[in-house]
Amino acid sequence: MAGAVQGALPGNQPIQAAAQQTATQVVQEGFTALQDLINTTDELSTLAGAMKNVKEGAAKEGQESSQLLTQQAGRPDFSSAAASAAASEELDKLEKKKKLKEKKLKEKLAMLLKFAESLDLNSLEPEEREAMEEFMQLAKSIQHTETKLKRLDQQQLFYEDLVEKKRQKR
Repeated sequence: MAGAVQGALPGNQPIQAAAQQTATQVVQEGFTALQDLINTTDELSTLAGAMKNVKEGAAKEGQESSQLLTQQAGRPDFSSAAASAAASEELDKLEKKKKLKEKKLKEKLAMLLKFAESLDLNSLEPEEREAMEEFMQLAKSIQHTETKLKRLDQQQLFYEDLVEKKRQKR
């Protein structure tokens, strides 16, 4: 969308320029939201790894030393439990942050798709038209995949509930 739109009426140029500027801004915001989501996911992975290490470390050395200290002091050892709880709380915060960023990204994608669908692709240069068609195809594919994922999540919950009910009957 870098160049002037071919076949456009002269009076429409300010409108088209504003639309291009808006589209560029939304794309930049979407890209920023995607980068934030990637960073949050990296933070979650790092924290999950650290939490796993804390649990493994507490399980190995904590069992023996904790039992010895507990017997000596006459009280339970909560240090590994506190670390685990803090890590779990941090993981929950990052999950919420990730979900919020995902929601914002989805909103931006929907807005971009709506904007792209409102464009007259025939008035664009062949290069721009090709890019817009590819974007629209990818955006629709993302939406289809998200719908499929939601349906699969619902099926998973249904089957987990079914398994739980069968376990309770036994």
